[in-house]
Amino acid sequence: MSLLATAPASWSQDGTVTVKRTGTGICHDVSSRHYERVKSFKPYPSMQACLDDGGRKPKK
Repeated sequence: MSLLATAPASWSQDGTVTVKRTGTGICHDVSSRHYERVKSFKPYPSMQACLDDGGRKPKK
């Protein structure tokens, strides 16, 4: 069984979170100035996956 098949779908292949969705539905990717501050979140493999699940981009 490969590592990819056993890794949760919401994590990248190397085990890091690519996008974090907060409880208020804001999707933060690594370029977001708040990414490191977000501690309570649902992880996603991409911004598009987060948006498709009902999240939104942060306001600029």
